[in-house]
Amino acid sequence: MLGPPDANTSLAQLFEECSDAVFITDPLEDRILDANPAASRLLGYTREEYKVTPISQIHPHELPQMRAFLDGALRDGVNWTIEMACRTKSGTFLPTEITLLGLDSGNRVYVISLVRDRSEHRGSCLTEATFAAFDTEVGRPVRDTDSLT
Repeated sequence: MLGPPDANTSLAQLFEECSDAVFITDPLEDRILDANPAASRLLGYTREEYKVTPISQIHPHELPQMRAFLDGALRDGVNWTIEMACRTKSGTFLPTEITLLGLDSGNRVYVISLVRDRSEHRGSCLTEATFAAFDTEVGRPVRDTDSLT
């Protein structure tokens, strides 16, 4: 775990050394602009693969929930935390906790996402087949591990 940054610690160094997966995204373009080494360890994509992998490919079954989550974070200007499943490079779905921070540069909106593995709290990785059932009452895919949260 990182200690508190000192005056010589750069933002780039914090990004690279953070133990949490960190993504910098352009949600309007459905693009991941950069990801730190912890993100590569978490989901199995290389940094270059993230740059060509749409956000929607990481969250294919939870796009409406992700969009609402993002809209709320941008509208309210605060961090939000949500539990979602991220598709790994191998195709399994990993339960995660995601915190978003929206940054409006005036002419463009960027999002910094901090992602933590929640599989120890919710069970092991989920497969594509897990998402076959859809609960229309809740409006999101049903997970085998929902009862564990």
